[in-house]
Amino acid sequence: MIYDSILSRFPKTGQILNLSEPTNYNIRFDGAVIGDNLGANEIVADIDNDGQPDLVMAAPIAGNNGRAKSGSVYVIYNSLLKQFAGTGNNVDLFNTANFNIRIDGDIVTKSVGIGYGAMCIADINNDGTKDLLIPSLSSNENGRTDSGVVFIIDSRLLSNYTGTGNIDDLANSTHYTLRIDGATAYDEFGVGDYAGDIDNNGKTDLIIGADDASYNSRSRNGHSFGQLTG
Repeated sequence: MIYDSILSRFPKTGQILNLSEPTNYNIRFDGAVIGDNLGANEIVADIDNDGQPDLVMAAPIAGNNGRAKSGSVYVIYNSLLKQFAGTGNNVDLFNTANFNIRIDGDIVTKSVGIGYGAMCIADINNDGTKDLLIPSLSSNENGRTDSGVVFIIDSRLLSNYTGTGNIDDLANSTHYTLRIDGATAYDEFGVGDYAGDIDNNGKTDLIIGADDASYNSRSRNGHSFGQLTG
């Protein structure tokens, strides 16, 4: 993370910001173990609905709970981020005190697990608070190889966790609100997600892409599913 206090030091053109110098960044988050691929996807949004921006980061090749490449997503609230003042803070996510919630993918995948794709934060259930959408493009639910899934985690579930070091294992169905499964093998459902009021009824709708889907006898022509609320 590089705050504006650092960026404002470089007002001219052609300048170089060398991140090997700790004074040139505020916070560096380090993946918990070799091969986690932390940083493949990030979102900044107010997850805990306190009016402050929080950080969501994906490590889609993480293999927690003995499930290789199941992936993990870290939620770090602003209250924790504010503890790292100044520059050159190196935050090791192996230390459970350095994150609020770690969401772990539910199954072994051959390539990438949860968090690889377009994560999305929106008020899905229209209760005035933010919910979390997490894709897993290589999931094999219902025996369909690489069909992909999208998990929706209601803000009320996230609010059950307090403090740091909380583990939310998606292998437990009580840890998510809804799992949307890709229609056919190799769809890679969840590659692109959008939440907004598409039909102008004041409620949140979804569009979810599957770029490797093959419909109408056209190989990998891709498709998008629209899901409108009533």
